[in-house]
Amino acid sequence: MKKDVYQVVTDRIIALLESGTIPWQKPWKGGDQVPRNFVNRKAYRGINPFFLNAAGFASPFWLTFRQAQSLGGRVKKGEQSSPVVFWKILEKVEHGETEKIPFLRYHSVFNVAQCEGMSVPALPEIHKEFCPIEKCAEVVAHMLNPPTILQHGHRACYSPILDTIAMPDSKLFVSSEAYYGTLFHELTHSTGHASRLFYYKALQDSHTGAVDCRPFISFMLEAIGNSLYKYIDVATESRETVREDVPANVPANNISDKILILVRANPNTTAQKMALALGVAEKTIKRHLKSLRKQGRLKRVGSDKAGHWEVIKSHPNE
Repeated sequence: MKKDVYQVVTDRIIALLESGTIPWQKPWKGGDQVPRNFVNRKAYRGINPFFLNAAGFASPFWLTFRQAQSLGGRVKKGEQSSPVVFWKILEKVEHGETEKIPFLRYHSVFNVAQCEGMSVPALPEIHKEFCPIEKCAEVVAHMLNPPTILQHGHRACYSPILDTIAMPDSKLFVSSEAYYGTLFHELTHSTGHASRLFYYKALQDSHTGAVDCRPFISFMLEAIGNSLYKYIDVATESRETVREDVPANVPANNISDKILILVRANPNTTAQKMALALGVAEKTIKRHLKSLRKQGRLKRVGSDKAGHWEVIKSHPNE
């Protein structure tokens, strides 16, 4: 019996979330980041890029079982497919009128890294330096009975049968924090191996107070802080601007006036920074910006990326 497509999508999302994988987040890059069909080179759209990126392969190329066979290749034994959903339009003609009825369908596809016996284009070389985080490297180096870690893999995954962790090249990751976060995720999976069940005993002891976990907690808090430093800097900078430049007598609900004050203080500010500074959604800021421009109180000089804001009138009656 054919599976319900909606159930396939739901089950896939739940399985990814339960495994600790966020489907819409991929912390490393590899060539063209848009997943596409290997045969026709068409990019997948809709929810499909989330599913395919979540599979963790460095290559963006995917194909069906039959497509692999048509190219003289084959899918490696034991490899699992990923769903690709699409709309199929059926036409129903009745009383001289044509009615188009959409049906949701899906194909099962495999990454080219899951196949063998066919020529696959090499990923472009990445010219980027990787900066190891000393404390993170120490955690990995001092892990008791660690699994084998294989670098330059096509994806990030742990194999309980081989007791090995495969990791993409460290230079492909968007940051050092992203690399170690992914590695620690896979190392956590490896603690379920029969040879490392003492980790669960240590976790149990930590709950009873038999083990002092304060050094580990301190390290994790510091690592989290480092990984969020960009967002913290933006928020801090923006909020300092508000405290210094927004007069106390400006009504709390007068977002437009506060936007003009922020723009006067920093013409290069962005909607994101203003949203953080005022504690509102970015969509709200953009809506007020559009209104201010329509009122002739604010204008944009130059392009959206390289330009800046210019206040024309601080008050509507000027």
